[in-house]
Amino acid sequence: MGKWNAEKVTETVRDLDRRGVDLSYRCAMREHGALCRAAVRYCGSWRKALVMAGIRDGDHRLRKRWSAPDVLAEIGLLAATGADLSWTAVAQTRPDLAAAATRGGRFGSWRAALRSAGLDDNAVCRKRRWDRAAVADEIRRRLGQGLALNAGCVEREDPGLLAAGRRLYGSWRAALDGAGLDSGVFLLRVRRSRSQ
Repeated sequence: MGKWNAEKVTETVRDLDRRGVDLSYRCAMREHGALCRAAVRYCGSWRKALVMAGIRDGDHRLRKRWSAPDVLAEIGLLAATGADLSWTAVAQTRPDLAAAATRGGRFGSWRAALRSAGLDDNAVCRKRRWDRAAVADEIRRRLGQGLALNAGCVEREDPGLLAAGRRLYGSWRAALDGAGLDSGVFLLRVRRSRSQ
């Protein structure tokens, strides 16, 4: 970030504050360690750097006070930049946003916040929620894309789908049947292709 001085520290702190970044010492040290060290060196302490930047908070928590529209706006900004919006990624990289979305009577869960922001939570989240209809839809999608539907290929390419199909239908064959496909035809195709 170039050479630090008191002016550059306070300017950077103001910029982070405008962007709604959590300015608690713990979070700032984890996310912006060089800035925190420069604040101590050039301003005397992190708290003094905040005061010099014009940021005050009587209860000394110095955390952004999120409203529901703030959360949705931040999710929209992150989505526009192509950021990973899975819960695991957001909890690690943006704990302030993750906490704001799930606490304080706002959305209750990260999935609900994503849906409120107009995003498909199943497309964003790494852990998909499966029900029988979702399994059948995914099987039909694979068929439409010309992807193999035998258990071995599905296990390699989408193990979550195979596991969900077996769990919800009792077997992969039953999952294929549940999607409206004749499982015998697909299993017969696999056997024929192996023997050729």
